Amino acid sequence: MPASPLGPPALPGYSTARFHGSGELVDVYGAEQLSPRRPVLVTVLQQPLLSDEERERFRAAADQMALVSAHPSVLTVLQASVAVDGRPYIVSERCIGNIAEDGRAMTVAEVLALGVRIGSALETLHRAGVLHGGVRPPHLLVTPYGSVVLAATGFAAALGLDAVPSPEDVWTAPEVRAGGALGVAADVHGLGATLRSLLGGEPVPAPLRRVLDRATSQDPARRHGSALELVLELREAQSALGHPLTSIEVALDGTRAIDARVLAALHPEDPGGPRGVRLASWALLAAAVVAIAVGASTFAALSRAADAGIPAVEGVRAIADDETIVFSWTDPGLEQGDRFQARLDGGVPELLDAPRYVVEAAEGETVCLSVVVNRDGRLGEPSEPHCAASAG
Repeated sequence: MPASPLGPPALPGYSTARFHGSGELVDVYGAEQLSPRRPVLVTVLQQPLLSDEERERFRAAADQMALVSAHPSVLTVLQASVAVDGRPYIVSERCIGNIAEDGRAMTVAEVLALGVRIGSALETLHRAGVLHGGVRPPHLLVTPYGSVVLAATGFAAALGLDAVPSPEDVWTAPEVRAGGALGVAADVHGLGATLRSLLGGEPVPAPLRRVLDRATSQDPARRHGSALELVLELREAQSALGHPLTSIEVALDGTRAIDARVLAALHPEDPGGPRGVRLASWALLAAAVVAIAVGASTFAALSRAADAGIPAVEGVRAIADDETIVFSWTDPGLEQGDRFQARLDGGVPELLDAPRYVVEAAEGETVCLSVVVNRDGRLGEPSEPHCAASAG
């Protein structure tokens, strides 16, 4: 795509910018900051902002993006201003390309890990009031150190400037292609479609396919209610497929219902240990107990509605001694391929083949467990959490 006829803007403190390419509503240039010296990217809106109101809206949007650019999976914003010709621009860290340029299909494990990281970044943008509006492979940039970051192109959306998507644009949500307003559901669609496209011809296992099908549903009401919900389901797919769990990187304020589900999972103990996932502090343990106290109905609502026909686990019981707590329950009638999914202290679920779970516990420590049947990634009705304290 050719550069804007206006050419590169004159920016004090930077070398003459060199054209890199264009995207929706913007041109991208490479330049060098003169002091301190470092290579940078300059993203310039193609049309000038003429009114004081437009410029103020841009500055407010830039402030929002700067607040979230410290996120490890968001492109770092170094400066934002308006050039002398009226075009707003953002200076950011230099990247070496985007994730789609080499054309290599990613593995299922790579796509799941990338989805959790970029989904965490997207949730962080949304919590700062920024809609991205352009989640797609060309906007997943690769830093010189090999990290993948989301280019924060949301300032065009913040200014009310809409690009006209082509009918072949598989990443833009159908409601936006039809002329509807951008929203969180559209960003969720963009991430889901991006992850699917990065798999190329790779077979998509059922747990991941169901997550992507929901994220890219034609009906926005059927998609995940937030990027964080999508992240949680991607992690459940990681667990179901036996892949390592990728850390969630979202600043949680503890006041939202879905935050309680995440708090205990943010600081796992050594995953090779007998307990699988442990809480790092009594403060997090208290948060997990609060989450459990909400009840099994909240657990079911935040993961997904229980699938009909999958048996429910009832009557979880426990026997404790000085060092361990042994949880057990009656097999409700598992079919071939079914597994139990145990969730300890509100943390990350763990798949089990037998109706038994052994936990190492400190003296007097109270541990709570909920169990659900996992049928090829679909969940039944979870048991009521059962809590037990070690002897001592």
